[in-house]
Amino acid sequence: MKQSSPNEYLLYTENLGKQFNGITVLENINLTIKKGEIHAILGANGAGKSTLIKIIDGIHTDYIGDIYVKNQKVKPANTEEARLLGIGMVHQELSLVSELNVAENIYLGRLPRTTWGMVHYKKLHQDSAKILQELNMSVKTKEIVSNLSIADRQMIEIAKMLSMNTDIILLDEPTSALTENEVKRLFYTMENLKKQGKGIIFITHKLDEIYATSDRVTILRDGNQINTINLDKNDPDLETKLISLMTGTEQGEIGEIYPAKKNRIGPPIMEVSNFSSKGKFENIHLQIRRGEILGISGLKGAGRTELARAIYGADPKDTGILELNGEIVEIRQPIDAIHHGIGMVTEDRKKEGFVGLLGVKENISLTTIKDVLVNGFLSRKLEREKTQTYVSKLNIRMASEDARVKNLSGGNQQKVVIAKWLCTDCKVLILDEPTRGIDVKAKSEIYKIMSDLAEQGLAILFISSELPELIAMSDRVLVMSRGRIVSELSGTQITKENIMKSTFQESAVQKEVG
Repeated sequence: MKQSSPNEYLLYTENLGKQFNGITVLENINLTIKKGEIHAILGANGAGKSTLIKIIDGIHTDYIGDIYVKNQKVKPANTEEARLLGIGMVHQELSLVSELNVAENIYLGRLPRTTWGMVHYKKLHQDSAKILQELNMSVKTKEIVSNLSIADRQMIEIAKMLSMNTDIILLDEPTSALTENEVKRLFYTMENLKKQGKGIIFITHKLDEIYATSDRVTILRDGNQINTINLDKNDPDLETKLISLMTGTEQGEIGEIYPAKKNRIGPPIMEVSNFSSKGKFENIHLQIRRGEILGISGLKGAGRTELARAIYGADPKDTGILELNGEIVEIRQPIDAIHHGIGMVTEDRKKEGFVGLLGVKENISLTTIKDVLVNGFLSRKLEREKTQTYVSKLNIRMASEDARVKNLSGGNQQKVVIAKWLCTDCKVLILDEPTRGIDVKAKSEIYKIMSDLAEQGLAILFISSELPELIAMSDRVLVMSRGRIVSELSGTQITKENIMKSTFQESAVQKEVG
């Protein structure tokens, strides 16, 4: 690798590569991170982004090529060695101990001691308060972490990294569970860290986040470094160029991300009346028709997920009636929902959507295991045939039907979860943040699947925090605020301005009344 002035780099790699079981997942990666730079890594699921930063963080140690930190060749054997080198990583799945307080988490495993060997609590809280002040956080050092919001926990992870004197910060999808305001706060912190001379590697699937934060972007595709470019945020074709580099398509071949809407809406299939759960949602009325995609919008905490889980029977409700095809049905638990043709793709697919250690075929058969039994015994042939049907239908990419789902890309994991529900021949499918944590190409495939299912007569309840996809995909949008439906929009009414106006005006009114 030819560097004109390597001293300007906090970190650079030379021909970095990695294999898993003889399969190359990274090859000849030459990455440079400057002082005071936010450097985005962009690529489809499976492009090698997380593998790259895990090598830098000392998680993967069996690799080829070289890593240089401050112009010194290094090879961290574990994350502790990476920390000593000034490298810190904030994972997508947070690693805090919920039962401990903020200060104890910031200095977890490194609590300051007195000369007598006791924990020096005064110094612990003073040092923690200083770091929190640098991050412009008002959280108390003695606050128990379980009481904090996801955004505050994310910031505590960053505080932990800074307490180790890290100069190179690796952020893996840090915004995936944050609201719009929380994302802005995180970006403000990133900008301040940049001003302090820190180097930040930022992985995200959201192009608008790259425009808002990053100085340069490196595009990976199939484990290869396609290009590293300076971001010209005034370039009107920037989004098209990045998608083209990421997907390998020519700029004129990319086409529309969202499928065209079709006239496919039929008669009502499900109606919810007077649904209430104390402290979560109140007096909810909604109706969804065959072939309709009914969007639900609202800020985090508005009650969207809680309502969906109550409809599905995953959480109890206090009051409410649910009708399917005009008949009242009682759904107390998910097995009742499945029996009545209601499926749910939950917000957290890794915890609730699939069993990561099982293969694709086992996961697809989870909800319909009785269909692949012969005389009480599992038929591998029937299970494989069913899997092949849905793998083909949803274009699930994998090494084989036996591939563990945890090893698939996020988009393919989500397709496996959807396939699991299509096997049940469900009539109503609830999708809670179905595109969270997946790349733009996989999102486009999920949108097409949604459109095709709606065209086949399936009713889809679609919860999303991303307004562009909610607007593009929904036939109607219900806006929720503080546990209530405050607005219903349809047709040309479904705009960002109308959704945000309903959300914030109602929130402000209720706050004032309260």
